[in-house]
Amino acid sequence: MATHAGIAFTTQQEPLVKKWEAASNSLVLLAVPDEATLQQLFEFAEGRGLPVAAFHEPDINDELTAIALFADDEVGAALDTLPLALRDPGDERWQRELLLRKGAVA
Repeated sequence: MATHAGIAFTTQQEPLVKKWEAASNSLVLLAVPDEATLQQLFEFAEGRGLPVAAFHEPDINDELTAIALFADDEVGAALDTLPLALRDPGDERWQRELLLRKGAVA
């Protein structure tokens, strides 16, 4: 699903993607707890005028299942509290990493 959103973003934002590829070529996949949170994130990005693409899964009643966006440093910092996708949230190493990112432990 994230791949679908990434492909949509690439086709919609080709010049920006070429600049990104030359400058950083880094991707980060983040997880959100539910569709409502993903929708809020999409609306936040749109409201800031950020390049963003959405994917609605036709096999799941057209639910919003992924977005792709180009985040500047400020938005990246806001997204820093979201967990990485495909990580086990029960993993103690991951829990410590989240606490470190939030400044809760040294």
